[in-house]
Amino acid sequence: MMFLMWIKQYPTEYFLAFIFEIDRSTVHRNLQKVIDVFFTHYNQELSFKNYQFRAERGVKYNGKLITIILDGTEQQVFTPSNKIKEQSLYSGKKCKHTFTLLIGVSPDGYILFVSLSYNGSNNDLNLIEFPENHIWKYINTDEYIMADKGFKGMPRGVLPFIGNESPFTEKEKQFNRGLAAIRIVVENAIAHIKKWKICSTPFRCKTYDINEFVMPIRNRL
Repeated sequence: MMFLMWIKQYPTEYFLAFIFEIDRSTVHRNLQKVIDVFFTHYNQELSFKNYQFRAERGVKYNGKLITIILDGTEQQVFTPSNKIKEQSLYSGKKCKHTFTLLIGVSPDGYILFVSLSYNGSNNDLNLIEFPENHIWKYINTDEYIMADKGFKGMPRGVLPFIGNESPFTEKEKQFNRGLAAIRIVVENAIAHIKKWKICSTPFRCKTYDINEFVMPIRNRL
């Protein structure tokens, strides 16, 4: 009960101590024990699944089988006192200090991939350059990854046309509209995750990757 309240509403340990009429150190120990168990269990559960699982949930778009929709998200953290750390966590996109990570979902919203959390100064393009995020290496040759223009250059990516000096053709506009209608799934998944306040309010934990067990719990809802 205490743990569920903590990840859903993200109260302070002092507040939980008051509610459950125990001291704060007991709250801290109890939460840490449950976190350790959840990390061990749910970290194994969150996986790419097999090809059949992905293909059954995939959709065909423009003749390509889309099995993963990828996007980045950020979570605000408190401003660190260390100047170097402060600069590395500052997100120019959000104008806040954040952690940033990648989330990949199937076209029906099932979470297949969650990256590690990185300093907020990294953008989506930076994140896919890290070897551990080369998810295209783990899918079949007939599978593709849908994403927004921030992932320009990603192998096996299906991305929108990017505007330039010439206006979009009607065919390009239609392609972008269709892509946006499918890609909204990952945005909805992220919005659903953000309903858990531990994933949306300024982060207080020493463990950055709380996402590794919150995401699998979300898959079961």
